[in-house]
Amino acid sequence: MEKIERFTEENRETIARFVCIPVFLFNEDEVLCLNEQAEGLSVRKEELRKIYATNEKRKFGLQIKVKDEEEHDFTLSLSVKPVQYQEGIWFLGEVTSVRRHEESTDEKRFSYAYQLMLEMTQKIHGLETDEDMYSFILEYSKRAVKDSALCSIMIIKDGYTQIVAKSGYEDEVYDIHFRLEDTFLYRATQGKCDTIVNMGDLSHYYDRHYPAAIEGKGRHRLRSSISAPFYLNSRLAGMINFDSLQISAFDDADVELLTLVRNNVEIALANYMLYNQIKSAAACDYMTGLSNRRQFERCFEEAEKENLWVVMFDLDNLKPINDGYGHAWGDRVLCDFAEKLNGISRKNEVTARVGGDEFAGFFYAESEQELMQRLETMKAAVDAEVLSAEGKQLKYSFSYGLQPCEGENILEAL
Repeated sequence: MEKIERFTEENRETIARFVCIPVFLFNEDEVLCLNEQAEGLSVRKEELRKIYATNEKRKFGLQIKVKDEEEHDFTLSLSVKPVQYQEGIWFLGEVTSVRRHEESTDEKRFSYAYQLMLEMTQKIHGLETDEDMYSFILEYSKRAVKDSALCSIMIIKDGYTQIVAKSGYEDEVYDIHFRLEDTFLYRATQGKCDTIVNMGDLSHYYDRHYPAAIEGKGRHRLRSSISAPFYLNSRLAGMINFDSLQISAFDDADVELLTLVRNNVEIALANYMLYNQIKSAAACDYMTGLSNRRQFERCFEEAEKENLWVVMFDLDNLKPINDGYGHAWGDRVLCDFAEKLNGISRKNEVTARVGGDEFAGFFYAESEQELMQRLETMKAAVDAEVLSAEGKQLKYSFSYGLQPCEGENILEAL
């Protein structure tokens, strides 16, 4: 049996002063860095302690994969031998080489894209409008895939595509509507629109596509494109497009990144829609779909007060309708009135159901006469209507009062 040499404090001092390669002294419980070079590696101590479990007395050219304190991977090549130190057997390990594992460019891009998508799905709930939401998604998608000068999001309505967010194109593209079957994605997938497609040369699509209006560059034909369909509730909802004026501008890594982006866009859109449905339900009257009282008061506080009028409405004799015809007819009256009330409201005006048969609205008009004309037109439409079903016929009516918002009037007083 080979004699195990004793390792002394003098040996430790010599290594610390004169040895230029990293040297460790370790057993199953403890790891000592014997010089500055060993300290500089920042090796996780548990990685070295694993070596001590080996049954072999001596190892030359031993290679182990380890992580440093910052989670970077690297491989150490060591020569290891047992020594007697203090009252036990330790291993003396001399590091002969260090090979760090750097992430490839594609790995870095994918990792960056993953972080962006996580951030996108977390922040999308704070957006107020669909326009803001699509612009927000496109900005994150652009950063994740490639900082392309040309990209867009199209949504599909009634068989036509509409651009709802864009980068690098003139604003006129918002007015262009392609038939779905004329899009690059549809033609490249033979109408399936079920996969991401990298189209390196678009010249054979020029029969149906004209030069695009590029910001600051005039009109140019697109030369290559990568397009990803996205689905909501299992239905094709739209597509994300990255375009270029160069042939074969995108590669397999871009397809992989766009796959990650598309999957997260679908999640973000679904979450956004669900959040807005919940938000809308909390702000709306469940029966009529108008704003509820709380939402009406909130909107009133935020409204511009110049030329603003508050109107209260009350359905006449709703209780006899419920008692004589049944509550289903009473509900029908409520919904019919709400539809007509919503029909006379204009942009920035709000109508609401604030009680059982009570409604309210705030409207903009330069004079009482102007507003009265709108209200009386609605009243005439209600008076002329006859609701009928299952052999029954019913007419209803309503009353209203109005008051201008002047100075610091609060809603309750009005």
